[in-house]
Parts: sequence; structure tokens; C-alpha cells
Amino acid sequence: MNCTNQGSYGVSAAHPLATDAGIRILEQGGNAVDAVVAVSFALGVVEPYASGVGGGGATMLYDAAAGDPRFFDYREVLPASGIVSPKEIGVCGFVRGMEEMHRKLGSLPWSELLQPAIEIAEQGFVTSDILEYQLTTVAYLNRSAMPHFFPDGEPLKAGSLLVQPELAETLRHIALQGSRYFYEGALAEEIVRLVEGMSLTDLKDYKMLERTPVYGRFAGYDVVGSPAPLAGITIIQALQMAEYVKLSSYAEQSAEFVHLTADIIKTCFDDRKLVMGDPAFVHVPSAEMTMSDYALRLARNLSPHRLADAPVETPRDYNSTTHFVVVDRAGVVASVTNTVSDFFGSGVYVRGFFLNNQMRNFSSDAGSPNKAEPGKRPHSYVSPTMLFQQGKPFFTLGSSGGNRVPTILTRLLVRFLQNGVSLEEAVRLPRFYSDERLIYLEEDLAEADKTKLLRMGYRLQYHPVPIRYGGIHGMVLGEQGAVHGIADPRRKGKCTIRR
Repeated sequence: MNCTNQGSYGVSAAHPLATDAGIRILEQGGNAVDAVVAVSFALGVVEPYASGVGGGGATMLYDAAAGDPRFFDYREVLPASGIVSPKEIGVCGFVRGMEEMHRKLGSLPWSELLQPAIEIAEQGFVTSDILEYQLTTVAYLNRSAMPHFFPDGEPLKAGSLLVQPELAETLRHIALQGSRYFYEGALAEEIVRLVEGMSLTDLKDYKMLERTPVYGRFAGYDVVGSPAPLAGITIIQALQMAEYVKLSSYAEQSAEFVHLTADIIKTCFDDRKLVMGDPAFVHVPSAEMTMSDYALRLARNLSPHRLADAPVETPRDYNSTTHFVVVDRAGVVASVTNTVSDFFGSGVYVRGFFLNNQMRNFSSDAGSPNKAEPGKRPHSYVSPTMLFQQGKPFFTLGSSGGNRVPTILTRLLVRFLQNGVSLEEAVRLPRFYSDERLIYLEEDLAEADKTKLLRMGYRLQYHPVPIRYGGIHGMVLGEQGAVHGIADPRRKGKCTIRR
């Protein structure tokens, strides 16, 4: 799960084969961006429920030689028609985003970067119980259209060999032709036929955006987060509020710790829904919202013994993402979250991959800054994050988990940075998340703590399904190039660091 070395480079991702793909590229002389491309495409093969060419994502990149962190947004957008299709499919950004990042900053030939993913799809890999669970629980998949996932109509069992020749063929075309294969021609025409309101122009004109990250302070560190309409502001606010209410002083799994964490996140969500939207369409006062005095105002009504206010409606967000991190030989750091929205996205299957359902994350409220508009990107809790100490990168991390990500990252950083818990132990700590006043628990609480929470007005549900509690992947960068990485056991990933 964890890995250490000196003067090293490495990859931590949610599947061992994806980690191996990134290491392979780095050992061939590739840089961090090259590895990002290789790992991203490989994850789309081994975790088809979480990300892939039919989705989108975001990457934060730091290169000391180039200056400040850079943020690349290749998330899905609403077609120019303004129509949210019945399956809520957005214009895919993944392939264009990968290609544009490579064009700007990559070093190895594009086709070489897709080769590991092509080999995995073509030769197959042994599946885990995570894929079996997803195939068993997701009801909207057309089993007859994907017999490799459903042999004899039944979900593929863990330990089976999954071969995906159709996906391998799609990836070969992308390797040879680049994004033109995806955004123009026969594949684009097939996607447009399947998605109401989407045109060939929507696909051809898709653009990756480079945005400015958001900045805040927590526990003596500079926190660099994902810009609007993503969740960097929310992460920074939650961390600052945790510092003000001294969340670190409460025992793990105590009623006070669980309640305060839940109330912090609810307060952030309530503040977020008032202003959060695509900054190309609405003004988001990011600098103001990440100032410490702003968080102090939000935290004033919080108490360890009572609920802050009326329940806040938990914003809709997707369940399925994947996060990974890369550090190359030159010390360039990448933090990446990719997604197809829900598990298997919309369930619409095209040439070996699934189309996203990202448009479900728009608000149905016509007055919301997150309402659906042509060419707009919906809000998201995608949160590639970096922490700096005295101007140097110290910790890069992120997690899968949709609207649970702020809870997951906040409590990890509180325990790791303020309580001095080891990174491995902090990742292994039992998790929880709240949905309005219902708290889901990965591990049960002591009876006395459950009684306190019930008296406060919470409902509790023991729900021990590991993948529902995210998948943290991160790396700590120390002195003289020392690197310490972590891969969350909930996703059965792998961290590899080499000299």
C-alpha cells in the first residue's frame, strides 16, 4: 500500500496495471505528462466503470522550473443545443485533454503512450471483486451488448480474464490518428446518433481549458486546489473550518468528531450552492471564499454538541471517479482525477467504452448558478490537490468519491498534518460520509457515540462497501528528493517508487 525510496520517481494509481503503465513510460525516458497519458488510458481499460475515453477529468501539474502550478480542465460540456439528453451525456473531453496536455508538455511520441493500454485490452487482465461488484449492482447496463462483461448473461466473476478487443481497436485508432479519430469521422457520427441534442460540431469544437488554481492556508501549509466549478474552494474552506473548531482535538470515531466533520461539510455545501458555477458563465469570488476570515464566519455557528442549522440538501454528484499521482525524475508532480460520472457513466456503450452522464450534475433550479446552459460545464467535486511548504511541493493527493471527496480529504489531512498520524494509518482509518442528516459508516461506532448522534438528530447506517468511501492516492515529497507514496487499499491500487 505504501512505498518509500530516496531520490526517486513514481506512480500511485487505483490498479496495479495502470501504475505499471506509468512506470514503464517513465523508465523509457518519458516525463510526468507522458505518464499521465499512459496511466489515464490504462485506467480506462482496467476500471471501465470509473473513467475512460467517453468521459473527462482534470489534471494539476507542478514543475518548479516553469513556476506556479497549472490546472487543465478537460471535463464534459453541454452541447450547443442546450439539450440535456435523457441519458445526461455531455461532450467528452478526455481524449482532447490528453492530446492537448501531451502536445504542450509531453516528450515521447503519442502512440507509445497508449501502447500499455492497448496491450492490456488486447491480452486481457485478471479481474477483481470490485469489477464483479459493479457489474452486479449497476442495473442499467445492456448485458446483451457487452458479452465480455456478461458471459452467458451473468456478471463476469472475480478472477476471470477480461479481454476487450473492441476497446483495443478504438485505442489503436486513437494512437495512430490522435483525437481526430474520436471527434471527427465515423466514431463521432455514431456518438451523435446516440445522444439527443449533440452535433458533430460540438465534438469537433471541444476545447480543453487551462484554469488558475485556487489557494488557501491550512496548518502552516499552502493548499492549492481545483478551481471553480470544481471543489478546491470547498476543500480549503473545510480545512480552515476544521482548524478553527479544533477538529483534531476530538477522538477518531467519536460522536463529536463525526458530527463536526459532517456539519463542516454541510456548511461548505450550503455556501457553495449559492455561487458555484462555470466561471465562463457566472462570477465565483474564489479569492474571497478561500480567505481564512471567510471560513471563520462560516464556522461561527458550529458546535460539537448540536446541529448548526436546518439540514442542507446534499448536492447531486457522481459516484465514480479515479485518482492517481505521478512524480517524474525531474521532480515534476501531477495530480489527476478522471471520470465518466456515475459507475459506467450513462451505461451507453460505444466501440468498447462507456459514455459519461456528467450532465446530471447541473442543478434543476432555473435560478441556480449551476443551471444547464449551452457550452457550460457543471459543478463537480473533482479535487486534485497539492500542498506546499515554504514554496516547495510537499504533498500531492486526491480521491475518488464524488461529493464524499471533501469529507475524505479533510479528515485525512487533519489527522496526517495536525495529529501526526502516519500517512498509511491516516488512509486506513475507517471512513464515513453524510447525506443530509444520514451518516453512512464504513465501520460501526461505539454505542455511546451512536446514542449521542441519534439524540442530535442524525440517522446512522452501517454500510461496509469499501469503494463507496473513495480511493486516496498521494505522494509526499521530502528533502533531497525522498518520496513516500500511498495507494488506498479500498481500490486495491498500487504505489511504485523507483530510483
